[in-house]
Amino acid sequence: MRSHRAIVVLIVALLTISSVAAFWKTKENPKEATAAAEAVQDAVDEALKSATFKTTKPEATKITTTTPPKTEPKTSKDYRRLAKETKNVKDKMSNDRDKKKKVNYTQTDEQVAARVEIPLDVVKSADAEVTSRDAFKLMSESLVNRMETLFSNTKTAECRQKIAEAMSEYVNAIGGETALPWTQHNFKSECPRKSKDHSNADASKEYPKPEDLKILYLVMTHDKPEQTIRLISKLEDVGHTFVIHVDAKPSSDSTQTALKEHYADHPLVHVLPQAYRVSVSWGAFGVVESTLSAIKYAFGYGRPGPSFDFNKVVNVASTSYPMKSNQAIREEIAKHSLDSSYMEIRPSPNRPSVNSWHYYLECDDVVHRIYRLAKPTGIEMYVGSQWFMVSREFAEMLVDGSSRFVQEYLDYGSHVVVADENFFATVMKNSRLCGKHVNKNHLHVQFDDWENNRKKEGERDPSKCLQPNPNHCGRSPTTMTVDYIPVLELSDALFARKFNYDVDSEILDMIDRKRAEGYKDPVHLFDGGDVLIVMKESLGDVPMCLTRAKDGKKIRVTRCFNEGKEKEAGWEKTSVQLSDVPEPLKRWSVGPCSTDGNITLIPGECVETTKEGTSSGIGPTCRIQGANGHAHKSKCLDVEGERMTPGGDFLMYSCTGRWNQYFSFGTPSTRDCSIHLNVPSHLIKTKSDMDIVQPAHLCVNGGHDSTRVKTVNCVEGDVASKVEVKSDWYEKGNDWLIVMVEGTSPNKAGHGEEL
Repeated sequence: MRSHRAIVVLIVALLTISSVAAFWKTKENPKEATAAAEAVQDAVDEALKSATFKTTKPEATKITTTTPPKTEPKTSKDYRRLAKETKNVKDKMSNDRDKKKKVNYTQTDEQVAARVEIPLDVVKSADAEVTSRDAFKLMSESLVNRMETLFSNTKTAECRQKIAEAMSEYVNAIGGETALPWTQHNFKSECPRKSKDHSNADASKEYPKPEDLKILYLVMTHDKPEQTIRLISKLEDVGHTFVIHVDAKPSSDSTQTALKEHYADHPLVHVLPQAYRVSVSWGAFGVVESTLSAIKYAFGYGRPGPSFDFNKVVNVASTSYPMKSNQAIREEIAKHSLDSSYMEIRPSPNRPSVNSWHYYLECDDVVHRIYRLAKPTGIEMYVGSQWFMVSREFAEMLVDGSSRFVQEYLDYGSHVVVADENFFATVMKNSRLCGKHVNKNHLHVQFDDWENNRKKEGERDPSKCLQPNPNHCGRSPTTMTVDYIPVLELSDALFARKFNYDVDSEILDMIDRKRAEGYKDPVHLFDGGDVLIVMKESLGDVPMCLTRAKDGKKIRVTRCFNEGKEKEAGWEKTSVQLSDVPEPLKRWSVGPCSTDGNITLIPGECVETTKEGTSSGIGPTCRIQGANGHAHKSKCLDVEGERMTPGGDFLMYSCTGRWNQYFSFGTPSTRDCSIHLNVPSHLIKTKSDMDIVQPAHLCVNGGHDSTRVKTVNCVEGDVASKVEVKSDWYEKGNDWLIVMVEGTSPNKAGHGEEL
């Protein structure tokens, strides 16, 4: 039947071509045209006579809308008739579909609200000039209201002028029937590689000696000059140069003055002069401009004297702090070549929805949303961190004008919100140096909850809520406090942020001691071998173990052993063999663990930890990961959505080094055999400011009447006890034992030893 249809299409096409040719030939030579058409017709008929066709009846289950021809088609005329009938059927089906769409189509509430009803009296005059102006007054009422809202957030005439001119680009594009801004611009990526994951493939294979590194530190600040001075004092070393950018807002002038006076006679610390200062606001392009301004100064643009001598550029905030010694920092950077650049970028391209991508401009220290911004064509955008460690080559490309893409994207990127996360990552991925990228920035940062979750509407920082939806807000980094010490230790990062003298200065003193002494090696429980995490209350019946779903998206409690593999009473006081639990989804690895305090492992008993007297006040914390040799080994037990309220689901997630992936074991303030998360104190305070009582600890609970293991409030005598207990939270399933699985570690594990 398929060949049958194909020939029909072919013949109809030939006839169409011959008809068109005949039409034009008729104008020149009617006789020749007629003869040619007849010759084509005869040839087609002759071909049809010699061809054989196999026709089949339609299947009984199929519904036919046409009556099959009574006789088998033999001539071109028959096939033209068949083609016409087929076309009629298709047209009818298409019309039916269109009618169905029209019947089901309704405007959205947003579309209905956007339409302005124009009374007939307004447009009844034949005078086009008069009626058009009267109609436009009604049509533009929402536009006037929008401009009024924008102008209400300004202070100067210059800012209002910028807003009006930006808005006019869109209004005049509609009136002039021309393209909206950025809709017709086609960017061209300069990256020579097709793969999205470039993996530093084009970088040199020659690695520098740590002592040969010459590092330029860019320090971004706006207040607390003493914190900037302390940061630089810890980073000062041979081969290190510093350029400080102070926010250009008048409120930061005292910081500028204090730093200029302090470093007046310091040849390697440069405080940018007034001409290089940029006003910086949250989410605005000024964050990018301030970094570029510091780089230009380092290369000698606009100032006397040569370029500074450096081969790496490290961008840090004054609220950052080094976690490792200067020697350790240099050794880590030297693990890649001088032309490599460290920058953390999300692997997947950023493809925002139309409703969330807008044109912004900054003036009067406020970010103003104008209208929707066309997404760039020809390239992919990416999201990443502005706190990078890049090569001299990449830094120079950003400012020397050699890259057409950089110059074009500077213009576009200046209208993107949270531009610092967009600009540098997108440039890196689309530049000629894309193949010299290492996807890491050696910085530990933990973010607060979203602004719309942290505060009630009306109390939120408007600079972080820039979308049309008031509940679509941004967030800022968490302020580190002493209870973050175990997390920072296990992050193995070179730097962390953010720190605030006014909130907690003691944590910086602790970090200084650890930098001077050196960090201890992290602990792996049971020498890194696999373990079972057994629900203690189930031991009297069918032993139940913490178990991962195959995709890692669910954590459940299932039988520890298959039927026929049951163990005798007291089995938890020794260990089990790998053959007893061959399924890796039931096995876990615990560690690395922080060294802040001790963990004591006693077979068949609760894990004992020391909490009192530790620097953090919470004792050792550990990651809980998948079994050795299994895909989940690279993932960590985590709470879905970083949920802080009880009732959150556990799952396996990429190890990010956040507080919600580090677990503690039972202490006197919690159940003896609990496994729990420690909510940072400043997050508890944030919730308290919103009149929300936040539990200080969230326990792993396997007794919940569902298919998921959840978090519960399990602390007695704690602020958490004030949290309302819901009917679906259970008291059972909070106590766990850890049992070693023999044969999963290369070294023999010691029992009862103190780690």
